[in-house]
Amino acid sequence: CYGNKVHSCALGLYPVSQSTNFIICSMNSSDASLDANNEACATSTNISWTVIQECLSSDQGDEFLAANGRRTDKLIPNVVNSIPTVVLNDVFSAELRRISIAYFQDTLV
Repeated sequence: CYGNKVHSCALGLYPVSQSTNFIICSMNSSDASLDANNEACATSTNISWTVIQECLSSDQGDEFLAANGRRTDKLIPNVVNSIPTVVLNDVFSAELRRISIAYFQDTLV
């Protein structure tokens, strides 16, 4: 979906700590697929919304999204039944996924 592609572009273009803060902000917004929300999150995390938009409209954005999909399939084949899927340190745990989605920012601290 669009929100996943936005997040994939941020992860692909910015350092993990910066892109993670952007994703936390985006996930905490009322709708992670709204450009206005993502633009505000980009501004607050020193990410260029223009750069993200360029990624979204390019093959690079499709490649980042596809690469994340392949990574998910490789780590947990036949287990993923919903998105987002949270994998920490290349290990999938259904319980950790549940907690991470409910308390995303707290899980990273």
